[in-house]
Amino acid sequence: MEDLWLDFDKGKEAKNLMNLAAEPFMRKYVRETFKAGVFWISNGYYDRAVETFRDVAQAVGLLTPVLAYLYSLSRYYYSYFLDSGRPQVLGEAANDLEAVNPPDKVMAKFAALRALIYAELGDLDRAESVLTVGSSPVIGTARAHVYRLRGLLSSAEQEVSYVLSRDEKNRDALVEKALVLREEGRYGEALSLLDRLLFGSPLFNPFRLVSYSPQSTLAMLVRAETLELMGRREEALSVYRQIDSIIYSPVVKSRISRLSSPGGRTAVWG
Repeated sequence: MEDLWLDFDKGKEAKNLMNLAAEPFMRKYVRETFKAGVFWISNGYYDRAVETFRDVAQAVGLLTPVLAYLYSLSRYYYSYFLDSGRPQVLGEAANDLEAVNPPDKVMAKFAALRALIYAELGDLDRAESVLTVGSSPVIGTARAHVYRLRGLLSSAEQEVSYVLSRDEKNRDALVEKALVLREEGRYGEALSLLDRLLFGSPLFNPFRLVSYSPQSTLAMLVRAETLELMGRREEALSVYRQIDSIIYSPVVKSRISRLSSPGGRTAVWG
């Protein structure tokens, strides 16, 4: 898989963490809690994933590379739903990634996630400095993210389009391209990409049921914001309410309140 999701043996990692628990009575708890965390992030419940992986880390007293990555990835995705607490959450995630030594085969994913977090913290130079571990799709998506935040939208679109030409189902790349298109004012194209990620083919999903993935709830947020920018307030409000039923988000609750009141103005992040 060429997006940010980490391919790993869930059972093997759960057993590894279980064996690290200091107290025998904690071992089953660690194993089952880790598996629950994987379920939460796999289905876009970022807040629950963050809490669950934190519990595992506290129970074993350290971070394995896989646990550090999943815990940090959960915090990265969840950060988009936070307001004042966002820098602290991202800073702690960056510190945890820096504290572990990942295997060579997943080095690119660790580098990409670190770059994304640095970029969201506003340190674009540092973000670019870690994207030197090859030219994999995940690195390309992170590079496009940095370009977009620098305002280099043409370069960002070229980079992420190349990623999608190699892996058209890359979920992080689809979200990133939607953000680029949105910043270019191409709202309809951005919405089409997000619908493709969330709903797939209309032929096979006529009732538009969300296809849940680690990226799905973030894609829903970007979709709601895009609908808002298009002036489709009622549709945006419906999506925000759907997100509110999935995770706790001060950002989403604020937008629901604003859109529910007469004359509420559109204000989304870039």
